[in-house]
Amino acid sequence: MPGPNFGLDKGYQPTAAVRQFRAVVRSTTNKEQCAEATVAGALPLGVCQEEITTADAAVGRVADIRIQGISRCIADAAIVIGAKVRVAADGRVTAVAAATANQNQLGITQTAAAAANDHIDVLLTPGVSVTTV
Repeated sequence: MPGPNFGLDKGYQPTAAVRQFRAVVRSTTNKEQCAEATVAGALPLGVCQEEITTADAAVGRVADIRIQGISRCIADAAIVIGAKVRVAADGRVTAVAAATANQNQLGITQTAAAAANDHIDVLLTPGVSVTTV
């Protein structure tokens, strides 16, 4: 039976709405803020642990961002246990593509996803550039 997840979280102020369990990146306008990832393979900052609405972001609410440890994430397709994953274009996670060099890895899956939008646990190893061939 799986146990609890532990991690290191940090508060960041999002520049706009961020969905729960989606990967975030540093804001392009203010590096002390974050934004939901919108570019596949972007260098990840971490994973948002709560839902942040547009209104929340407008008043400066600080979001709980998991930057180390194990985090729940949302898969963009079926993914096996132990797969290296990176950020998809919508903040979900996707398996690192074979034969693609220098991808920014978000982490390693600890549970499997049978289909898109399944929740999975990911051991975060953000910023690690990986090469698979």
